Amino acid sequence: MGGVARVAEMIQELRGAARAGSRSAAELEEIAQGARGLRMTEWEAGLAQSRSGLQRVGREAEMVEVEAGANEARGLFDRRVAGQIAEEQVVREMEVAQRGMWDKTKDFAKVLGIEVMKGFAMGLGFEIAITAWHAIVEKLSGNDKENFQRKIDACDNANKVLPKILDDWNTWLTTHFAERDTFGTIEVSSITISKFQTFQASKSSLVTIQTEEVIPALTIAARSINALGLTPLIEKLQKMSEHMLKIAKAITNDYQAMQAKQLQDHTSEIQGVLDKLKAA
Repeated sequence: MGGVARVAEMIQELRGAARAGSRSAAELEEIAQGARGLRMTEWEAGLAQSRSGLQRVGREAEMVEVEAGANEARGLFDRRVAGQIAEEQVVREMEVAQRGMWDKTKDFAKVLGIEVMKGFAMGLGFEIAITAWHAIVEKLSGNDKENFQRKIDACDNANKVLPKILDDWNTWLTTHFAERDTFGTIEVSSITISKFQTFQASKSSLVTIQTEEVIPALTIAARSINALGLTPLIEKLQKMSEHMLKIAKAITNDYQAMQAKQLQDHTSEIQGVLDKLKAA
């Protein structure tokens, strides 16, 4: 969970980069607050989708546990980013939730909630970074301006599309948690594991790519003064997109029972993001 501290540091660094790009502190804070408000609206929308999904399958009573776990995750993340608690406390709480996540709806929702909040923080980072980049692009002309803008657009598109797919997968997992043992199993190193668990594990690995690769690359790219400086970030976003494509293909080829329960693969959307990143 070192990624929480990384996100907090990233936001401060990106604010500095945006100021260097001639954006005032007040203007930047307005952007940050607006982006955070949007992310919290999306958070509430995600919970509403989970509530609706549970109602459809006649298990709305589980929503109490889902909301409790999700709100614990949100509170934990907010306190850490604000510097009110130490990283060690976050790590301890995450470890406890992970140990119980396959037995308790609340713990499962808490683990997913922390993953979601990390994604929201990355989105906030992109909002701030794009502000810095636009300040630079405004001063460019010709091919330099066109190349920089194309890379910005590819990054912006990835930031808008990929998190929504993750939100959809998280909502599906939350809604179908009680059915987790009904979707079949696979053998991994002579150990039998449910396909539901392997799907969650594959999705969770995206969080590692976000916090350990995309966010550091974003922090550096935010200070770039030309299109070339965005190339490492685009490469990391490509890696994230390619990993998501693998998950999408697994949904189609290996998780048919989950697909029959309306789990969407989102292959075309992910491929569209990847194509735009490669063209940048």
